[in-house]
Amino acid sequence: MRPPEESTPDPGEAAAPVLSRRDERAAAISRGLLWAFVAVIALKLGGGLYEHTAIVPRWCVAPGPLVADQIIHSGQVHAAFGFWSFVSPLALALAFANAFAAWRAKGRARGWWFGAALLELLVSALTYAYFVPELYALSNGAVTPADVESRALAWASLNGGRIALEAFAFLLALSAFSRFGTARIYDKEPPS
Repeated sequence: MRPPEESTPDPGEAAAPVLSRRDERAAAISRGLLWAFVAVIALKLGGGLYEHTAIVPRWCVAPGPLVADQIIHSGQVHAAFGFWSFVSPLALALAFANAFAAWRAKGRARGWWFGAALLELLVSALTYAYFVPELYALSNGAVTPADVESRALAWASLNGGRIALEAFAFLLALSAFSRFGTARIYDKEPPS
């Protein structure tokens, strides 16, 4: 029996570079950050869809003087303090961390990853700049009775757009995650 012949590499085929321990650790941390980011965006998207379909309709169509009471009785305030107060800051922190990691990354996942992080930062900015203060004003009766109904409907309508942006960020992050394993994130030359 003949021993198997050693295969010679094709001259047109480049050998994969060997990553240093530091680069392997950086890639593992980046993979973990992206995984956590995808999971938290999925949690936010699910919570936002539930809120938009099950909770918001209970108060956004109430007559003006009843909007504040309906927000409280619908569970919106409980969700704000019991769910969103934990998930939203976590998503914001992960968006910053992933934007930084994606900025430093190379490879096929970079653009998708960075786009997802930037879009999540935009969603968080919109949430903290408009949605939280507006909901607070509506629930505390700080809005004039003449404006309550129109502002409640505007909040509900814009919330649908925010959920659409969140869904797009989720799809971008999933796309980045699917490309993450197929190519190296940190391209380095092999040691000589």
